[in-house]
Amino acid sequence: MPIGIFLKFKDKLDAIYAVNDYSYPLGTCQVGYSITDETGKVVAEDVKSIVIAEDSLTKLWDFDGTIHSGNVYNVALWIEQDGKLLARNEYHDVFYMPEHTPGHPVHMSHETGCRIYWA
Repeated sequence: MPIGIFLKFKDKLDAIYAVNDYSYPLGTCQVGYSITDETGKVVAEDVKSIVIAEDSLTKLWDFDGTIHSGNVYNVALWIEQDGKLLARNEYHDVFYMPEHTPGHPVHMSHETGCRIYWA
């Protein structure tokens, strides 16, 4: 999709970014996030209006490191415009990475962008 909203993280939440790969600006949009713990309690949330330019990567929020690995967090992100959902992204148990699926390729071709099953 040419419009996206993504969370940058590793051992702690770092930032939230909006991406617009279109060659035209989106104009004013509402962006938001909600972070909940394993019980569903809201730990942090915010909504704001921003202007998203053409072909852009826009940092929306920075985090101070208080939300970090060792706990279970679910993160929901979204971009709306005039009540229409343009993009959303959800991270369930954001710091847990599941084991590699048997039979799924480990390598990708950087030339074609395809998975390499025989490497």
